[in-house]
Amino acid sequence: MKLPLIGVTGRVNEVVKTKNVYEIPDEYFRAVYDCGGLPVQLPPFAGKEELEAYMEILDGVLFIGGPDIHPSFYGETPVPEVTRILKPEVQESLVLAAELALARPLPVFGVCLGCQLLCAVSGGKLIQDLGPLVSRHRDAEKSPYHTAEILPGTLLAKILGAGTVRVNSCHHQAVRPDAPGKNWRIAAFDGEVVEAIEQPGEVFRLGVQWHPECSDDIPQRKALFSAFIRAAGERHQNTR
Repeated sequence: MKLPLIGVTGRVNEVVKTKNVYEIPDEYFRAVYDCGGLPVQLPPFAGKEELEAYMEILDGVLFIGGPDIHPSFYGETPVPEVTRILKPEVQESLVLAAELALARPLPVFGVCLGCQLLCAVSGGKLIQDLGPLVSRHRDAEKSPYHTAEILPGTLLAKILGAGTVRVNSCHHQAVRPDAPGKNWRIAAFDGEVVEAIEQPGEVFRLGVQWHPECSDDIPQRKALFSAFIRAAGERHQNTR
């Protein structure tokens, strides 16, 4: 049986200044591969025609973490704390990829920026900077682990169980609780901060603010990625 083909978005290496170096942290590829998927990178410079060709052969799309979406995309002026912004051509490609994936019955999984991207392309809005709201979310020197509450009756609860879960996140932005995006709902909170969103329906659509791909909670990582890959595998069997 052929493995489901998973498109994984890339990002630009911010250290190399002389040329664009596109990269994907190893943990994303390993998480997909270890759970039965076959990962392939989506070039950050791909245009609509190329991305449409990818979407025709993919069984699922993983949107990974990275810098901020420019606030102008969701109708706001950047606050001073927004300092790491996606390169325009990379943002354009990511937005196109998300729009094309969501327009099809493709399983989609978003991590960190990926979660925020799914919100924004669906008409939602982000908190540009959490500020003093939750200081630990923006301090990389502190432990990224904390707890979140998974809401009952959600896809996320079906995967991990409702109630308290230990997660790892370090971010200064988050989905606005009152604007998660059209047809999206909140699936997990950490106090006032949204930790997960999902789109109810038959197609797997989930975004988490934390980083399960590099969590020390192996069962949680396997549960999330296995659910995603399983949904992609079912699509593969039904369409190929």
